[in-house]
Amino acid sequence: MNWKVTDIKSQLNELLDSGDISDRIPLLLIKEGFCAPIECEILDYKENFEEDDKSYAKLIKKIASFYNSYGGYLIYGVTEVESETVFAVTSKQHTAPNIEKVKALCKSYLDERIAVTMAQHTCKNTSDQESTVSVLHIPRRTSQLPVAFIKDGPKDTFTKKQIYHRSRDECIEAKGHEIFDLAGERPSPFRINGTPFRYGILATRRIQTKLPDKNIICPNFIGRADPLNQLWNWLGDDLSSIKLLTGEGGLGKSSLAYEFAVQTSKLIKSPFEQIVWLTAKQRQFDGSKDSYTDLANADFASYRELLESIAENLPEPLTTPLKEISDRDLKRIIKSGLTQYPSLFILDDIDSLTTEEQKQASEIGLMLGAMQSKILLTNRHDQTYSPDTTIRLHGFSSPTTGDEYAQYVDSLFLRGILRKELSSKQLRELHSTTEGSPLYTESLCRLFRFSSFEEALNRWKKEGGEGARRAALDREIQQLSPEAKRILLAAALVGRASVPNLSEITECSLEKVEQAIQELSTLHLVSGDPIGDTPNFIVPSNTIRLVKNSAQLLATDHKKIELRIKDLSQPLKHGKGRDDVSRLAITQAQAQVRQHKHMDAIATLTDAIKLRPKNGDLKGVKAELFMQIQPPRHEEARRLARDAIQIGCNRPTTFDTWFDAEMQSGHYPGAIEAAEMALTREIGHNHEWLMKNAAALFTKATNSGIGTSPADKLSTLIRASELIHEAVKTTRGETSTKYQNVRFDVHDQIWSVIIDDGLTRLDEIRIARGQLEKFWRTQDVRLTNASRCIEVVNALIKIAKSSVTNERENRIDLYTEEFKLCEKLIDARLTEYPQDTRHPQLIERWEKAKNKFHDTLTTSGQ
Repeated sequence: MNWKVTDIKSQLNELLDSGDISDRIPLLLIKEGFCAPIECEILDYKENFEEDDKSYAKLIKKIASFYNSYGGYLIYGVTEVESETVFAVTSKQHTAPNIEKVKALCKSYLDERIAVTMAQHTCKNTSDQESTVSVLHIPRRTSQLPVAFIKDGPKDTFTKKQIYHRSRDECIEAKGHEIFDLAGERPSPFRINGTPFRYGILATRRIQTKLPDKNIICPNFIGRADPLNQLWNWLGDDLSSIKLLTGEGGLGKSSLAYEFAVQTSKLIKSPFEQIVWLTAKQRQFDGSKDSYTDLANADFASYRELLESIAENLPEPLTTPLKEISDRDLKRIIKSGLTQYPSLFILDDIDSLTTEEQKQASEIGLMLGAMQSKILLTNRHDQTYSPDTTIRLHGFSSPTTGDEYAQYVDSLFLRGILRKELSSKQLRELHSTTEGSPLYTESLCRLFRFSSFEEALNRWKKEGGEGARRAALDREIQQLSPEAKRILLAAALVGRASVPNLSEITECSLEKVEQAIQELSTLHLVSGDPIGDTPNFIVPSNTIRLVKNSAQLLATDHKKIELRIKDLSQPLKHGKGRDDVSRLAITQAQAQVRQHKHMDAIATLTDAIKLRPKNGDLKGVKAELFMQIQPPRHEEARRLARDAIQIGCNRPTTFDTWFDAEMQSGHYPGAIEAAEMALTREIGHNHEWLMKNAAALFTKATNSGIGTSPADKLSTLIRASELIHEAVKTTRGETSTKYQNVRFDVHDQIWSVIIDDGLTRLDEIRIARGQLEKFWRTQDVRLTNASRCIEVVNALIKIAKSSVTNERENRIDLYTEEFKLCEKLIDARLTEYPQDTRHPQLIERWEKAKNKFHDTLTTSGQ
């Protein structure tokens, strides 16, 4: 049966928006007893409803998912004849849920009155007999925040605080940025002129960030899914402007705040113009090195300095020096600036202030009211904040109840801090001793390099952790050879150096330096790859201070080494300087953008380009600004970005601008060129550009305004599938799954092109079957593709029947070959997934097709 799927979805979406539950729904979805195979974000079919507590709870979860997303319909009285592809009105009398009970349960579990409605309609089933279907309508949520469960459901159906939404035809838990996305605009993907490709996961918007070095604050973030989800929920709450992360030292408050800031900066529809990190912390303790790192100058050491630091990072014109402005006027300036320039401020280590100043700091957030700007604080103490504004961190949960701690310890093994993997028993002992603290776990794991597990555990307990870590570092340095000590000091003093650099500084041979670097690397006192043409090595910043303080112990002629470093660095002062014209122009333009003076910024860059016409960065930044103004000037952005890159600009944001400008202007070959150039130059993450390239190819192939032949369209889509396959191979977890789902969309479009005019020739059969084999090889093992194999065989039967007897006899071997290849795919599916409960229906259909094929060939041979 020929279903115009896109049109049906669009019409259904219009009925959904109007709250329609009339007979227009079955008239749209049902033909001759069969139902349109379009289970998706706004539609789900059900054969019957079981009136028990678990079934009602599962229904409430579905309703919450539809409600949080786009709204939707649940149709009762429809059975799934063939998995995902054939649905029909059941001939049996079905049971529908009690609508009043459903409303009451929504209020009980979600604390939300959801205006669900339901109606029954009579229609014909596939036997041309009268049957009934029940249409349950779930409206689209109008409130800003998605609904979450306020208590656990029966029999593990859902748990308190979980948020669900629709993804394709499934109800899944929303996590991370998905929670924030649900709080924003949710345009239906089925409105007319909506894009079929999920371009939203690939679009790029980079906002200004002022964050410290990731390696100091958060070198390797693991877990913390629950507090991250709470932060995403807070981000979508327009009535909450301040949040506090609290807990003991070493639990990762700063790491969590940093990770959240980084993730927020990558949002496609970020509510902020900038993200600013301000800290009172003067040094950072690293458990794996047992040392403090002196940070760059702290941003504030008092409440007054905090106000000044915030004001300095807002585009408010100041006619009076900050030092001369009163606290009261500073607050007015901050309030005005945060109103005009939505910002996320992270105020780290607030507990460095006095108790009174901590209270004053919290008032900054309170004075924001319902502004778009937000403030996130980290503090060891939470007595000055209400529970509603506080997220309290604890150590990682026991490895028996969760896997975050095990993942964290695994990361220490991969980073070389832990000498060998631990048994389950040792992991539990480690957790018990450290109480799941990331800092103390890292500190303790470092001792295993020199002692047995039990010895290290006992030493750490007796010496209180900190003393044991110091002792371990001293022992490491004492174990070094004289050459390694000398090289360590030189590397620490110079900051970053290659083997030839260190040889020249220390007057050791290249061979001696290479041996020393290998020795230092095994003890994690330097980082870098010791294998290669010109590798560079760095002493971790947390170790540099300790090494410098021990300079006399490491080398008796340490003064000579210091002087030699100074002498060797002198020639650098007379080398080629930086392009100050370009640098200052870009800095000035960025400042003008922060003041919302985009055209002034463009003018600044235009003047600079006249002086430096071959500077790619100037043109790249100007192209980016053309995409930021409203409406965007795509043509200028396309031209400038392309020119910038052709003269050597490698700014990732310029490549993003070029691609986005080409896509948004409908010039898909240009977008393909941009993506391929980014891949060639290895800009950013390879998998992201593979997906962008695939997006451009897909959109080019499926855009009705582009005149391409079916063959060209097919080859373009196949190329898109191949690129996505490469991206899937280089990613893991949620990202890999997301890319795989996009590939399924491409495969469905490939199949649509193949069968558009029907499978009426043997060469078309070969193409169709060949694509199904490619789908299987690239891990598209959906049952839908097995059903497509049967579709190919049925088409093969029609071709065999329609051919004249002599021609059929001559082609029997060819027909049989194609049949066997289809049979091989069916057998592979049945063998690979023997527990799939949908297989009996598949086997029944396959046996019918197989028998019909053999009967057709037998008849031709008689």
